[in-house]
Amino acid sequence: EYGVSKPFNVMFSGPAGTGKTKLASYLAKELRLPILFHSAANLETGFVAGGSQTLQRILSMAKRRKRCIVFLDEAQDLFMKRGGNRKFDDDTQNMLLAVLDGVRTRAETEIIWIVASNFNQESQPMDEAMLRRFQMKVDFRTPNREERLAIIQHYLSQRSAKVAPDLDLRHVVEVTEGMSPADIETLVNQAGISAVQAGELIGTDTMMLAAERVLVGNTTSNTTKERDRDRRIIAIHEWGHFLVDFLRERELAGGDWDKLLAAMKTLKISLKANPRSNALGFVFHRQGANLLKTKGDLEHEVRVLLGGMANEELFFGEEGTTNGAHNDITRVTRILHHAVGEMGMYRKTRLNFGALEQAGQAKQVDEETRSIMEAQSERLYAETRAQLAPLKPLTEHLVGKLMEAGEMSLASAVEEIRRFERDCDAFDSQFGALPVVVEPA
Repeated sequence: EYGVSKPFNVMFSGPAGTGKTKLASYLAKELRLPILFHSAANLETGFVAGGSQTLQRILSMAKRRKRCIVFLDEAQDLFMKRGGNRKFDDDTQNMLLAVLDGVRTRAETEIIWIVASNFNQESQPMDEAMLRRFQMKVDFRTPNREERLAIIQHYLSQRSAKVAPDLDLRHVVEVTEGMSPADIETLVNQAGISAVQAGELIGTDTMMLAAERVLVGNTTSNTTKERDRDRRIIAIHEWGHFLVDFLRERELAGGDWDKLLAAMKTLKISLKANPRSNALGFVFHRQGANLLKTKGDLEHEVRVLLGGMANEELFFGEEGTTNGAHNDITRVTRILHHAVGEMGMYRKTRLNFGALEQAGQAKQVDEETRSIMEAQSERLYAETRAQLAPLKPLTEHLVGKLMEAGEMSLASAVEEIRRFERDCDAFDSQFGALPVVVEPA
């Protein structure tokens, strides 16, 4: 009646696990239509024109049902620009274009094609002809804070009899920033498994342990159990990261310890080895909620990353620094390249020359960008070292506590810092303050 004669094609795009397949199933249920699931990764058969023939068979099955939904998952490769070297390289894409484009019989007009991709046209160059075939494009995203809380509560409601009544989900919601609904479901399932193993209800500690296993991976203390030297170096390194962040948040909190605890991103410091990242210790932290980062935020992030190596140098000298900071230095390099090379910070021009490079080519850093990055890295490292130098007695105290316990929560770490400061104040009031020795840079 409205003159719509073409089939209705829908493109779903977004990160894996955000619900593309579930929404397709829900639409089929709401419209009371059968749905044909197929993975684009399985279209090719290994023979010439195998992919196009598979699409023909899928179309024939849809025609026999007259009214149905065809859901093609993992189809990002089909959206890539055409132009292969061989005559038959683009057969599958050309066939999909023909299927999506026109209606030759009335039987085909009631077939809804939903094609899902983990990427969109902003994150991957896509064929314009393919994009034109879709009347509707739906972009999926990861859930925000309120949505993550609702998703966690939904999955917990399925096992409500085994959930502790005093369960506090605030920290769990924070650490799941950026996780997909599928990842959150995995986390809740992991919490259920951990609770079964421990023979207890699903409580706050169980949920946080599950979050740690999903985000960080399984950890072990056997790697460094009998190697006190390594454990001491790791503890000094990890406390360097923590204390740099602690100093800034303490200043922003203005002496309010509750506000400090709420603002700190660190949730746990551990000496357990992490096989996933080959790290001999780790700091478990929640993700920041700010999507936009200022120049000051980026510099603070760099200082926190450099805090581990800076603390090693303060205790053992430059010759005593270890390769444990390899991952930190790699991240610092990327942050500074983003700030200088892509955002034009620290120089007058605001240009991103990397945008002119061809996709797939390695990024080449020009001499000016390299020199600015090196200068800023040197400055930020010196500032980090200067921040940590007066805290060596505190670091020594915290290292001893961490080596005894193996791991410490944020609350335990802050309580130890407050206890140390109270003891120092009591000592100074009774015997007088000791002279401060400033080490040469």
